[in-house]
Formats: sequence, structure tokens, C-alpha cells
Amino acid sequence: MPSLLWVVLGTWVLLQAASVFCVFMYWRYVPAAGVPARAGRARVIVPVRGAGAGLARFLRSLDGQAYRDWQAVFVVEDGADPAWPVLSAYAAQRPGRAQVEVAGLAADEGQKVHNLRAGLACVAPDDRYIVFADADGELPPHFLGRLLFPLERGRCDIATSYRLIHPADERAGSLLAAAVNLQVATFARYRPWNVPWGGGTAMTQATCRRLALADSWRGVLSDDLWLARLARREGLHIRMQRDVLVASPARMGLAQCLAFGVRQYRHAWLSRRRLWLVAAAFLGAQALGWLAWAATLAVDPRAAFWALAAAYAASWARAVLRAGIIVRIHGREGLQRMRPALWLDMAAPFVAVLAHAAMVAVAAGSRRIRWAGCEYWLRRGRVVRMARDAGPQAHVPASGVPPA
Repeated sequence: MPSLLWVVLGTWVLLQAASVFCVFMYWRYVPAAGVPARAGRARVIVPVRGAGAGLARFLRSLDGQAYRDWQAVFVVEDGADPAWPVLSAYAAQRPGRAQVEVAGLAADEGQKVHNLRAGLACVAPDDRYIVFADADGELPPHFLGRLLFPLERGRCDIATSYRLIHPADERAGSLLAAAVNLQVATFARYRPWNVPWGGGTAMTQATCRRLALADSWRGVLSDDLWLARLARREGLHIRMQRDVLVASPARMGLAQCLAFGVRQYRHAWLSRRRLWLVAAAFLGAQALGWLAWAATLAVDPRAAFWALAAAYAASWARAVLRAGIIVRIHGREGLQRMRPALWLDMAAPFVAVLAHAAMVAVAAGSRRIRWAGCEYWLRRGRVVRMARDAGPQAHVPASGVPPA
């Protein structure tokens, strides 16, 4: 067998072992029973676009938070949004707990960012914490308490979480989205590379003022990646709370899934290039390894067999660890929802890897992003041009995940 093929195949096997170790490190540091924060009012800012079962689930999960000292600000782009009457009724039933604001249409920045900036204007002087959340997820009961805990103890400047996509139907796109998301959601966290996720991030009001967030977000598209840039510039510590994974149901076809993945990585390509490079290097090596294995099969079947055995052993080990992570955070019910994605990765691990690598590669092909009925052109993370679709808009969540 050619020596280059041996090198690629050997590197691939080592990467399989490394991927197991990374998932193990995530599993190891998930607390079995995390201690929540105790005091301090949190202002929860939620940009919303569209209404449906997903919004209803989010509101129920917000009401179910164990941490009770919070007030919510829901921000829509206009009063014609279907979410407006739903949120208005919700706020009317909870005076002093929630309010609804209209941000107006964005002209030179992402609509979600525009809504977030409007929400920041509602922060009161006595709000100790500011929390950003997306309305398309189902918050675990410990969401607020665990996000605020490291801030209360002074262990970080920004605390963040991540989504756990689960298939809400039997379409291939839903299943693939969940499998690909698992690769990111359960990967080991390394402090210098932590990036806040817009669907679940918290900071003190003092940190928000230090970053001049409302002004710093002006003209950008990606709220979380731009926040990561600001935090790095100020030398702030971003902490990933491993036991806070927000359940996000997805119903999408294969084309929707691929478009969603490409858009996510195009944000990184245009706003946080080094993050894209890390993902491209790791996933590119994994994809190249599978191609090298296919070439090895023709010239040395025995070596190909043992390499494949190692790959599947790693895949099953990752699945067992991921199942343990899910049970710790979402219980047996959460594991049941994620079972199809786990089985896909166990039966055909190359499917999610190759699809994931393709998303990363295609993302580098343009500086244009289509998101929630708008077309954006970016330069260095800032919006230089935007255009809205003509005619009535199909309202979708501001976070961009197709709703269940």
C-alpha cells in the first residue's frame, strides 16, 4: 500500500481516538446535580419572529424555570407578526413579569440583532444580569439558574450554553441535522475557543456596559460571533455550562438541513475566520480519512478491515458517552428523542462526517447569507447590503432553526 495512504489512514484512526477523548472530556465535566444561582434579577431578552407550537413550548419552559427572579422582554419586528398577539396575551396574564416591544424593520443590520438592540434599551438599572435566549427552543428547568451561577460566583464574564437538535419527524434532513449537531454540542470545550451561543448566553449588566453591546452590535449580522470578537478584545472569560443544552426540535428536508448548516458556517467564515479554519481542518481530515479507507479497501482489504473496526469502535464509544450526557441533562425522555440520531452515527458514522465537512466547505464560497426572509451581503462581519423578499413573509424563528 502506498506510504501516503498509510499516513492518511493512520492519522484518521488517531483522529477517531481523539474524537472519543473529546466527547469523554465533555461527559466527565457535566455535573450530576449543578448548583443554581441564588440572587439577582435577570432581564431575559428574546427576539421572536413567527408563532406556532415552538413558541408555545418555549413560553411553557420559561414559566417552568426554577430560578424565579427574572423579567422577560420579547421583541418582534412589527405588529403584524403572528407572535404579537400570542406574546401580548402572555404578558397581559403576567404583569411585571413580561413585556412585548416592537423594534421595527432593520435597514442595515441583521433583524435579530436589530431586535436584540431594542431589547437592551428596556434593561432597568437594577437588573443584575442580562440573558439572551431564542424562542425556538425548550429551556431545561435549570437553564437560568445554571447560566447565572458562574457569574454570581465570579468564575467568568460570560456564561453560555448550546442547542441540542432532535428530529421531530422522520425526514432525512431532521435526522441528519440532529446527528451533525451532536458532533458540535458534545465536543470538548476549551476556554480560548469558547464562543457564546445566541440562544442561551448570560452576562452581568456591568459586562454589557463594558462592551457597549447595543452600539457594538450596530450594523452586524451574527450576534454571537460578534460578541465573541468583543469578548476576546476585552480579554473576557467565556464559560460553557456543559449541563445546559437547550432542546431544539427540527422538522426539515435534506435541502433545508444542508442550507441551515452552510449558513451557520458561513457566519463563521465571514465573522470568525479562525473558528471556521479549526472546523475545516478537523472535519476535512475526518472526511479525507474515510476516502483513504475506501482506497485502502481496494489495495489492502485486511488493513481496511482493521481501520474500519477502529472507526466503528470509536463511533459506538462516542454514542455511549453522548447517551450518558443526554440522560444527565434531559433524562430518559431526552435520550428517547435523540435515539435515532445516535443510531445513525453508530450505523453509518461517515454520513454525518461527510455531510458536516461539505457544509463547512460550501460555506466558504460566498459572502452572502439568506436568513429569515432577508438576503445579506457582508464584509468583515458587517452588513454592507440587505434586501427583503417581496410579498408576504413566511415568519420563522429569528434563530433560523426551522420550527417543529
